[in-house]
Amino acid sequence: KDPRIPRLIIPTSPTSYVARKAGPVSPNFDDRIRKAGAVHLLNEGTLNAPEDLRPCFVVEGEIDALSLETIGERAVALGGTSGKDRLLELLRGATTPPVLILALDNDGPGRDAQDGKRDPQTGYLDPNDKGLYMELLFRGLSVFEADYSGERWTRKEDKERGIPKPLKDVNDFLIESRDAFEEWASQQVERTLSKFQEERESYLSESSDALDFFDRETEKISRPVPTGFQKLDRLLGGGLRV
Repeated sequence: KDPRIPRLIIPTSPTSYVARKAGPVSPNFDDRIRKAGAVHLLNEGTLNAPEDLRPCFVVEGEIDALSLETIGERAVALGGTSGKDRLLELLRGATTPPVLILALDNDGPGRDAQDGKRDPQTGYLDPNDKGLYMELLFRGLSVFEADYSGERWTRKEDKERGIPKPLKDVNDFLIESRDAFEEWASQQVERTLSKFQEERESYLSESSDALDFFDRETEKISRPVPTGFQKLDRLLGGGLRV
């Protein structure tokens, strides 16, 4: 609303957009991002695409999705952790949902939204807040989690000062080092495709074993048992079937 404040306008649909403040963020974070229009995720269309395309990253902020698109990767933005319900709704209606890589923010709220909240006493997941990863698994979707481990996810200047501080999100990573970010994203895609292929082959193998077992048992059941009376056995096609 204030024309003196430069903002980056990111359309999320023909009738909605996100206005992100450009430049330093003030202590009052309320003025950093403004939204207008109905709730839409950035790049919703990528959730219903041919299954032979590369996996799709799921991130929190629109600027994170644009960071991944900058290096040629597919990404959809939730617009914050509250966009989970919209994502689940879209995936329910998708005929060819992509393989998903969850890469929500690398902070407390982001980890809770992705992995769920745990009881501090028992360590068990809260049944009312299982996290996006489990929600997607329970719906039978192919979903994997991005790996945030390693020194690459540590801010360089903090590491040099002896106070290692993790990068908050993929946009932070892009700003820190584009080359390292590209390498990391490519590794996540290749690792995900490898795991997906392993799981698929395991599923097909188990399915084949189950069918073979069913065929063998069916053959046993349908094998005729002679009664000893030749005429009756001929009428019964070889005997009784048990």
